[in-house]
Amino acid sequence: MNRIVLPAAVETPWEENNQVPALVAWPDGKPRAGIVALHGYTGAKETMEDIVGGLAEWGYLVVAPDLPLHGERALGPAGGFEYPFFGDPAGIVKSFENALADVRTCADYLRELSDGPARLGILGWSLGGCLTILSMARMAGLFETGVSVVGAAKLARLLLTSAVCTDIRDDLLAMGYDEERLEPILRSVEATEHSAAVRNLLMFGAEDDDIVPGALVRETFDAFPEPSNELIMFDGCGHYPPLMTVADSTLPFLARTF
Repeated sequence: MNRIVLPAAVETPWEENNQVPALVAWPDGKPRAGIVALHGYTGAKETMEDIVGGLAEWGYLVVAPDLPLHGERALGPAGGFEYPFFGDPAGIVKSFENALADVRTCADYLRELSDGPARLGILGWSLGGCLTILSMARMAGLFETGVSVVGAAKLARLLLTSAVCTDIRDDLLAMGYDEERLEPILRSVEATEHSAAVRNLLMFGAEDDDIVPGALVRETFDAFPEPSNELIMFDGCGHYPPLMTVADSTLPFLARTF
């Protein structure tokens, strides 16, 4: 597993965010396909090492970036996550748009490798799962398959109900934003606006998850009627489904859809 640095497609006021540090893992032999792997909220590329390593062992070439404002791109003291858009609900859109640009940068990197894969997939955990769904919706045809682990769409409701981003929720509520008022602002980064584009998507959720509520995962899945999409729900594990159980379903799904 190697560290690389890719150029960021979107220039921001923060120098840390104008490049995309990432981990790359090569399989033995010719890759089955390439996969962009995305970490969760307040996480970093290193938190995906077990998943990245497992995917490489299965024969996939994987690139896992630090998402904007995370990991080496974080703005907080000692490299901690810090949200810079309080008082500006449109800042949420900027964050998602920047992340989408980074996803495309990673996909382009995989495609441009001389011995790289012709086919691409995307996989993400939590925030990375939300971006997986959004990437498949907004970049129709770029990814042949996707896996979202405890991710969802319906972003306005997610931001106002998730237990992990209460500071952002409190800021929105203090400005008078409920779901009805926030939804139009976030519409451009709402995956369900492009539901027909989403196919070959495997979603995992948990009934007792208070970070990405299971009911929201189910509602997201119901918004994508393509029969090639699949949903697996857990209970009793909160926001952290057992990784090996997720892997047991992900591997055959990737084999079927690539």
